[in-house]
Amino acid sequence: MNFLRTAILPAGMTGLFLAIGFMLGGEAGMAIALLVALAMNAFAYWNSDNAVPRMDGAREVDARREPGFHGIVTQLADAREKMARGAAAIDHHAAEANPATAHMFIINPLHARRTDRLFSTHPDDTANPVRAPRQMAGVVGPWG
Repeated sequence: MNFLRTAILPAGMTGLFLAIGFMLGGEAGMAIALLVALAMNAFAYWNSDNAVPRMDGAREVDARREPGFHGIVTQLADAREKMARGAAAIDHHAAEANPATAHMFIINPLHARRTDRLFSTHPDDTANPVRAPRQMAGVVGPWG
């Protein structure tokens, strides 16, 4: 439903823009309005990931400036790594019997038969999600 609403909004705005372009300049005005609408939609799509952080005045912090925040990030990375080790040690037979439920787990429970990687859309390793927060926090370790 959210995808539908997200698609309908720019489509509706583009249609409105085209109608105004047609009323102002006929077919040529509509063509120009289409090009401008496409450029505006591309710009909005390309910059949408930065819009809210910019509005809120978000800034990158380092471990010296915000040690409490980086401590929390490090604890989360440790917890995720611990969950991955626990999931690897246990054969989750209920999840293996019904692999359609794997997306509901924080850590992929499908590892006993290793057939899940054939159609996997997400990496099953924990190294990258753990490495990035630790690099942000400035923690050095054997993971990279």
